[in-house]
Amino acid sequence: MSDESFEIPVKGLEGITLDPTGEFLITVKEETNEVIRIEIAEQEITGQQPLANMAGYDAIAPFFAGGEDNKGLEGVTWNTDDGTIFVLKEGGPGLLIEVSADLQTIKGHKVLNEANGFRDTNLSGNEIDFSGICYDATRRAFWIVSDKAKRVYLYDWTANQVVQ
Repeated sequence: MSDESFEIPVKGLEGITLDPTGEFLITVKEETNEVIRIEIAEQEITGQQPLANMAGYDAIAPFFAGGEDNKGLEGVTWNTDDGTIFVLKEGGPGLLIEVSADLQTIKGHKVLNEANGFRDTNLSGNEIDFSGICYDATRRAFWIVSDKAKRVYLYDWTANQVVQ
């Protein structure tokens, strides 16, 4: 592999993460709520799957119905403990969605709101957006950033609670 960038035939990508093997990049496209897998060595897309085509989508479909066009998938991270992908919906409401590594199944989801600790002194819970995510294997939790709230939250998926 060269040290240079490479082109892919998709525009409007938002978040990006590297799988643990270092062979694939995983990214998301906000407008179509797709998860895209890119093989680095071949510099090509090897998987492109809209959430709506995944098994288990019915459980989250209401969160995407009639929503704003610009409140779709915004972030993505790899959960090294479980070997799954987590994608982050920006808002209306914020949503954290667990996806199988083969991009075929939605394994679970959590709504991100005031009830589970996503608060800000200057914004109401429904005004908080979610812009990026990173899995922290040491803490077994997710760092989630909000542009509007200008905050970084440490979120525990199992407890369904912001812990810091």
